[in-house]
Amino acid sequence: MMLRPSPLPLPLTPSGALSQGPWAVVCGDVHLRVGEVSAFTAFLDRLLLAPPQHLIILGDLFDYWLDNQSFTRSYESLFVQLHRLHASGVHLHLVLGNRELVAGPHLQAAAPWRVLRRRLDIECQGRRLRIVHGDRLVRDPGYRFFASVLESWWFRAWQACAPFALHQRIARLLRAGSQRKGRRNAEIGPPLRLLDPRRVEAAGRGVQSLIAGHIHQQWHHRIRGIDCHLCGHWEATEGRWLELSTDGGVQFCQGTFPGLSADVEV
Repeated sequence: MMLRPSPLPLPLTPSGALSQGPWAVVCGDVHLRVGEVSAFTAFLDRLLLAPPQHLIILGDLFDYWLDNQSFTRSYESLFVQLHRLHASGVHLHLVLGNRELVAGPHLQAAAPWRVLRRRLDIECQGRRLRIVHGDRLVRDPGYRFFASVLESWWFRAWQACAPFALHQRIARLLRAGSQRKGRRNAEIGPPLRLLDPRRVEAAGRGVQSLIAGHIHQQWHHRIRGIDCHLCGHWEATEGRWLELSTDGGVQFCQGTFPGLSADVEV
């Protein structure tokens, strides 16, 4: 999919007061859990005051996703917010992350968004940007094998037959293992030690900039001729995101959300 912007709107102001929204907001790694407070829901309410033209979620919106009606109802309040944003004129895009590997028709139909399995390409005044989740950019052959299993036809067939309770039990076990791996990765240090330059180069072929998440850091570096931006992640009271202008500019933003008030740094 290719997005091309219309004339440039005004950005968010550093004070947190809102004028018009930016052309596009990119965020990801929210890891929502049922019943837990997240700054992201307050952020969505805030976007209604000055809607961007596009909201792009680059994956891991949920801590884990199970594609059935019961699980969809658990996040009904989130989907109501997304419907409101869409009604205000915001185009919604979801690039699936590793937490949504088993996403299917229930997630597709839950909100008025375009769901993309791998990437979203953007063209801004001749400058091309590519948005990916980032799970395929790291040095982790074990994960790539695991992802290929979950995306296989035979796993999809098993998924359709297995009871919901079993799905949930497996998802929680996998999540616990992922948390342990995340702590080990945090000890490794900067993203350059996690990213595979060959995979970054391959993912960025044909574009000038690559925007990703997955590593839970906000960061910019040039890797083999590709401008690589990591957009950061979300927690209970704070979040990090990127704002894109129509000329292809990328701006790092972060904010704290105590209750429904917001303090924003750009």
